[in-house]
Amino acid sequence: MLYDAFADVYDALMADAPYAEWQAFLEDRYSLHSIDIADIGCGTGVLTVELGRQARWCIGIDQSEAMLSIAQERAMAAGARIVWLTQDIRDLRLPRPVDLAVASCDVLNYLTCEEDLRRAFHAVANALRRGGVFAFDVIGPARLHVLQHGYWHQVDDDVALLHETDVQGEWILHEVVAFARVREAVGEPLYRGSKSVIANVTFPFRRCKRPWPQPG
Repeated sequence: MLYDAFADVYDALMADAPYAEWQAFLEDRYSLHSIDIADIGCGTGVLTVELGRQARWCIGIDQSEAMLSIAQERAMAAGARIVWLTQDIRDLRLPRPVDLAVASCDVLNYLTCEEDLRRAFHAVANALRRGGVFAFDVIGPARLHVLQHGYWHQVDDDVALLHETDVQGEWILHEVVAFARVREAVGEPLYRGSKSVIANVTFPFRRCKRPWPQPG
């Protein structure tokens, strides 16, 4: 699994992710304490844990077992009771239906063809109770401008991260080189290195407003 390779540095990679904005958005619109929530593509569970501390029941879903392992540790430290599930959004099958499904931080942009998008919406609709809501975001023009020939880096004692992006038509390419500190050896730190190239796509929001299946 691609994301397993840099699960240890994922939080550094997502340091500017709008988790707080998503949390505020959902709190403002829903009585989280009285509903069941699924966080799809939850990564290391930063948003999931905040939702899980308030929701009646919460499940975090991701394709990466390494990401979910970190998410589980985060939930335990926060005292949040969350179910974790390794699944692909296109084949989503939850143990029980939910009232709210969330796919934040460009999850849908990693579905690179129309058929994948259709499958994802169909699977999420089947996972929702009647009247349920699917809350998601996609990459917009402002973010796309930033990603054009973008370059970010972070270096500290625990992680060194180089992240370069480019936009080629509808494709967005991310090249990530990372070194994560894993342990000490004879007084010297040891680092695990990884290099990944990730592709996602941009598409107009109107593509998401087509007549997809209804919840329930």
